[in-house]
Amino acid sequence: MHLFGPDGPGGHSYSKDGIEWHFAGSAFDFSVDWIDGTKETLARRERPQVLFVDGKPSVLFTGVQPKSGLSYTLAQRIAV
Repeated sequence: MHLFGPDGPGGHSYSKDGIEWHFAGSAFDFSVDWIDGTKETLARRERPQVLFVDGKPSVLFTGVQPKSGLSYTLAQRIAV
């Protein structure tokens, strides 16, 4: 879920019945580790969506905005 607060921009909640929800902690933050070894801290990160492959979460898509430049959609592999 999208979350504004000290725990970062993305949180994880769960529910057994779809009515009562429990916050389980941070799901992602503003940091991105690029494949070339560099790291970046983003200014904004929102609209999380997960792609499931064979029933397993595989890719996290988020709308991001760097500290300078234009916003874009980030696709990030999920380590399971």
